[in-house]
Amino acid sequence: MKKRVTFGFFGFLTIDYQAALAYLDAMAAQGWALAEVWLGVVARFRRTDRTDLHYYVDIAEPVPQDTPEYREHCRRAGWERLYTVRYMNIYRSLPGAETVPIQAPDEGTFRRYRADVARWCATCAVFLAVLVTLALTRYLLIGFPTVASLLRLSAASSTAAFLLFATPAALTGGAVYLAASVKRLFQWREAAKAGGWSDAPPLARARLRGTLTIFSYLGVAALAGCFALDLVSMPSAKPLIFLAAVIGVAVLMTYCSSGAHMRQPKRVRLWRCAALAGFVLALGLGRGLFSPAFSAMRAHVEAQLPALETPYDHMESYGSLLLSYARGTDELAVPAEMPMDRRLIVEQYDCYAPVMADRMARALWNYDMVPMEGRQDVWEGWKDGRYNLLSRRGSRVRLVSVPTASRDRALMDRLLAWIVEE
Repeated sequence: MKKRVTFGFFGFLTIDYQAALAYLDAMAAQGWALAEVWLGVVARFRRTDRTDLHYYVDIAEPVPQDTPEYREHCRRAGWERLYTVRYMNIYRSLPGAETVPIQAPDEGTFRRYRADVARWCATCAVFLAVLVTLALTRYLLIGFPTVASLLRLSAASSTAAFLLFATPAALTGGAVYLAASVKRLFQWREAAKAGGWSDAPPLARARLRGTLTIFSYLGVAALAGCFALDLVSMPSAKPLIFLAAVIGVAVLMTYCSSGAHMRQPKRVRLWRCAALAGFVLALGLGRGLFSPAFSAMRAHVEAQLPALETPYDHMESYGSLLLSYARGTDELAVPAEMPMDRRLIVEQYDCYAPVMADRMARALWNYDMVPMEGRQDVWEGWKDGRYNLLSRRGSRVRLVSVPTASRDRALMDRLLAWIVEE
């Protein structure tokens, strides 16, 4: 029995629209007709008996091409528009019709193509420049990110931790996209001079570049999830209120603006605003359901820090799906002639899996630390004029750092008891 449905990768970049066309025509020659494109990545094909089926793909100009007049122009040229995927218009030939190209291979067509791609390149370049600036700033102020710093940052802001973690991949993918786009711009300029279409890129190479589409979709989804988690877990609702106000302004501007100069039809922009509004509404409901639980996490881990005779000079606590984290610092009295960091630092990490606690303890461990005598779950070490203690018990990690010049033996005994506490 012949297979009636098959699937194929369709994550082509817009600059590789000719490779997408060659792929569709090759499938049509084998008796497969495009049925739909899922999420802009997967194409579903169905069996067809048509022998005259072929396709046409060009770079879309959404607003001018979203009119009855343009659809009639396509019908007269023998085409029916099926989908618009990442600024690619996909057309199929009408049964029995003689087709002619919808877009002429002239200077005007290639000028529009180049303008669109140049704009996307500029946006990508600005995004990469921002990432490089943030990465360099963090390196100059803090140094290279470590496992411990990423885990701590994820407790304070999942979004910031994800951006820091994904920066190398984003820079690599963006550089590949920019290089391919600039190359295509030069090819189109030469094609315009020759008065014809440029050659289609090799299908295998276009598919390989198209994997950037999948990674970008996954990255955006992960970033949205991290952003949602931050807005639900953070104590203040001000960012959520601000986001709702921005969406309201966007809806108002969409209603009041004329569509002639816009890049997308008004209905498309309204649907996007509605989706964002639904996202904010879901976040508001999420805050109502889960925000008290995150507040309880922060209060619990903060209460686990050792009690001092006076309150800590500075206290911070965070809670997320991965871990809860609290850090307290206090200025100690040490001899004035000894220039050193005088702060007492205590930290506790409540992880949600023993394996994560093990990773956290390994990241906090210094090369000078050795197991405490008679204990295999407590390490101690001396470095830069400070005495450091680290313990890991189950899913809990504790850290103490105190100046070696401190003479408060009662405090040291209390901190040691806290570190080794069952």
